[in-house]
Order: sequence, then structure tokens, then C-alpha cells
Amino acid sequence: ILREVRLSEMTGKVKATFDENGIPYVLLKGAVIRPLYPAPWMRTSCDADVLIHEKDLDRAIALLTAAGFTTKGERDYHDVSLYYGYTHLELHFNICENDEKLDRMLSKVWDYTLPGKQSEQRMTSAFFLFHHTAHAAYHFIRGGCGVKPLLDLYILRQCGFYDENELLPLLEQSDLVPFYRA
Repeated sequence: ILREVRLSEMTGKVKATFDENGIPYVLLKGAVIRPLYPAPWMRTSCDADVLIHEKDLDRAIALLTAAGFTTKGERDYHDVSLYYGYTHLELHFNICENDEKLDRMLSKVWDYTLPGKQSEQRMTSAFFLFHHTAHAAYHFIRGGCGVKPLLDLYILRQCGFYDENELLPLLEQSDLVPFYRA
């Protein structure tokens, strides 16, 4: 529960900073799924993931560090890690997985976003599920895939979060239908 409170506080700080400064962003993974669980703390997470445009990265880091975040300044192939106290933020500038088959679609994420409140954007439900499935497949193949993505999928199905008829064409483009069905 404490982790959920800290993640929520940090995510709120990120959203407020980006909203105040006009930086478009998309909440990813747990930040979207957590409210759909019977209680938000039931969807455990070690970090929060937020996507911004790569052109906004340096400005976003400067604004967040001015707001109390810290960073080691290390840039990965798709994100930069920041910390708000003990809470970890993965600030993504893309959601690619270094896998050509997956990245063909993942690199189109901004084509599948819709406007939200202020600077927040949100993925279409089908693309959110595509990203969720692609990320799980990546970890299944390379290691680090636990039961959490499967529980998420169950919750998303139960609450009618997405239309499978919209999802399947996206999955087909990356040969993910067999993985999704399994």
C-alpha cells in the first residue's frame, strides 16, 4: 500500500509538471491498469512508466529535476531513470524493445494516441493491449516475465477494456497472435 501511495504521489507530480509546461505524455503499463484492479495496491509495481516525445526529453528532465527528482543521467535505448525519493520513474522517449518485428508497430505509438486532459494523451485501448502483449512477449523470450502481465490481461478482459477485433490486426503485424492466444 505504501508503494502505491508513493507511486501515485510521484505520478501526480510528473503529470502536474508536464501539464504546467505543455509536454505531451502518455501513462504506460501499471499506471493505466492499476485503477482497474479491485484495489489499486493489488497491482504491484516497482516503478511508473511515462512516455514523452524524444524532442522533449532534455526539457522534461530539467523540469523534473527542478521539481525534486534526481537522475544518474544514464540514457537507455528507450528511457531515462529518475527518482522521486525512493520511487522510480522510467521516462520513456520510445517504447521499442530492440526487436525488429515488435518495433515496427511499437514505433507508431503516437499514431495511436488520443487527447486526454491537458497535456495527457492516452493510447487507444487496442494499441495499449498491443503494447502490453508485445512487452510481455519480449520479457517471455528474454527473461523477466512473471504472472503480472497475465493477471493484467485477465483484469482488462473482465472489465471490457478493449475490443479484440481491433487488437488482433495489430498483433498480426508483429506475429503476436499465437503468443496472445496462449
